[in-house]
Amino acid sequence: RGKAGQLGRSIYERYEDFPNYTKEFGHLEGDTVQGKHHQGAVMTLVEHLSKVEIVLNVHAKKAENINRHLSEWLSKFPHHFFKSITFDNGKEFAGWREIANQFDIHTYFAEVGAP
Repeated sequence: RGKAGQLGRSIYERYEDFPNYTKEFGHLEGDTVQGKHHQGAVMTLVEHLSKVEIVLNVHAKKAENINRHLSEWLSKFPHHFFKSITFDNGKEFAGWREIANQFDIHTYFAEVGAP
């Protein structure tokens, strides 16, 4: 329910691609929070090293809303400022390739069923 299966590259590949993942800035972890009675939604992005949390009001938990708001937010930063984004396997992240290609950012996904 609300999951799409393994959407893309596993979270474990992130450690191979970025051996200094735990010590370098620029790795985001993203999730969504839906409002009461499924009205409204926000996307949270946490930068792994600094623990800075960004909250984007995406209004609805749909892939097109997620992509539009994430694209608008990422476009405010220099190219390669962020190196990776890790998501869960929610259907709202099904459009991940568009963001990955547009911003040349590595995208990873948690294991299916893992919190």
